[in-house]
Amino acid sequence: MSKITVISKQPPGGRCTLYMRFAEVIGQRAGLDTQIKYCGDEAQERHLPPAMLIGETLIAPSDGVIITPEDLIAGLTGRCSGDALQELHQALHLVQERMMEEWASA
Repeated sequence: MSKITVISKQPPGGRCTLYMRFAEVIGQRAGLDTQIKYCGDEAQERHLPPAMLIGETLIAPSDGVIITPEDLIAGLTGRCSGDALQELHQALHLVQERMMEEWASA
């Protein structure tokens, strides 16, 4: 079984927090184990925070800045059924919308 890993700063900032929330939803709905890895010495890290991996595959943000629900669904294709992916996509969009509202009110 695959797992989803979030590589985060400590304390987590905005994108790290968003990615943690994405991972929680994916874990609950897709049955993937989740792991949060807090980075210490960034010079020794393979992937710099914020980052997400599904299995060993780094999820690259399509806009070069922030991972979106679409990026995650692309990374999960083949690991979940089409119906599960559609439901997961909707759930991830809700997470993203709530986070954007939090950022706007901060």
